Amino acid sequence: MSKAKRRRKPKELIKIRLPFGGVSTLNAYRNQHYYKKNNEKKRWADLVYKALAKAGVDATKLRTSSKKKRKREKTHWCPYQFRQPVELIFVFHYPDNRVRDLDGMAVYEKYSGDALEDYDLIEADDRRYVMSIRKYVGTNDAEGKGYVDLFIRPFDTAEFNVLLKDIKAD
Repeated sequence: MSKAKRRRKPKELIKIRLPFGGVSTLNAYRNQHYYKKNNEKKRWADLVYKALAKAGVDATKLRTSSKKKRKREKTHWCPYQFRQPVELIFVFHYPDNRVRDLDGMAVYEKYSGDALEDYDLIEADDRRYVMSIRKYVGTNDAEGKGYVDLFIRPFDTAEFNVLLKDIKAD
């Protein structure tokens, strides 16, 4: 069976729930040693892997040792890979009423994008494949733990073109 025939159409929307506080804020990230950053990135990738499996994405097929090895072998394929640009939507449900800077949560975006690329859900986490990243503040978590909902969906070019028309009209 050819590789093209094995590929299935990706889901329209994948939703995963990740723990809040799984990574540092941007302020802490900036000052961390590279070794600690790498360990934190690996830990976050494992959390994303478990959340994908829980969401019904066949994560066992996504797990490979390295991108270089995948390119050499050319046998790896992901049945859920998005072939078109995607939009990542983050909804932060904070554990308490403490005031937080939403831009300080950029580390969640970076580590999540890297993990999705590592698991071949997206081809790359650059501007060709991740066309939009949205961040929202949700309700506070009643249990006091906090969590982050991550939605991955195909990028809606029609919606974007309407936005561009509105901007050009002004």
